[in-house]
Amino acid sequence: MVILISPIIEKRIGGLVEVLKRQQIGGLKNFTLVCGYSSLSEYLNEVKKRGGVVIVMTKDEKDIEALKHSGFLILDEDPGDETALQEFDFGETRAIIVASEDDGNNLLIATSFFQLQDQE
Repeated sequence: MVILISPIIEKRIGGLVEVLKRQQIGGLKNFTLVCGYSSLSEYLNEVKKRGGVVIVMTKDEKDIEALKHSGFLILDEDPGDETALQEFDFGETRAIIVASEDDGNNLLIATSFFQLQDQE
């Protein structure tokens, strides 16, 4: 019985953590949004050292695990998904970095940003 309930509880707690993270992000100003992740870690560490807030949005479990203790805010969401991007006030961003290792994915993410701009 416990084995069956554990995944359900973990999923609900994970959802709650994501909601709390979204609320925290909602009030941020002058932050750097990184869509995808690659070998930019040195640059991102410099931004963080200077007191900047860095949000990394990626669905790649390997990247999430590597960044878990980095001090960055990590969103386990697909940066190519327009609904995930719609929740951000891009007027408050300092920079948006499209940084996936996959050029095709980078193009998809950039296209999503342009489509969101056209909707406004």
